[in-house]
Amino acid sequence: MEDAIADGMPILNAQKAIENLGDESLFNTLIESYDSALIKTLEELQVAMDKIDYKEIRMKSHSLKGPSSYIGAERVRRAAEILQFNVDKQEGLKIYKNYPMLMEECIKLRRQIRVYLCTQRRNEH
Repeated sequence: MEDAIADGMPILNAQKAIENLGDESLFNTLIESYDSALIKTLEELQVAMDKIDYKEIRMKSHSLKGPSSYIGAERVRRAAEILQFNVDKQEGLKIYKNYPMLMEECIKLRRQIRVYLCTQRRNEH
């Protein structure tokens, strides 16, 4: 598996996620819930990285994939998939090389979520 994220992959594809879910209000609820859960998961992942706990690193990276896919956060989903693959293949150096990529994608996603939610709230008024 290549340790890269395709250049054209969007940070947040809200429109596709809304189409897949069939309900914009459901998407808005999911994205707010996702954002809150993401913070906790990233904190737990950092602890696992600090402890060099590969089982926990795998579990936390795996737990990011499904919810990220639901909300159209394909770059985070892909970065989590790469990290999980590195753990599965026991590629210690790649785990520590690719962990920052996941964190960077999560930061970009959180910014994009904020923009999306602010736009939604502004449109409601």
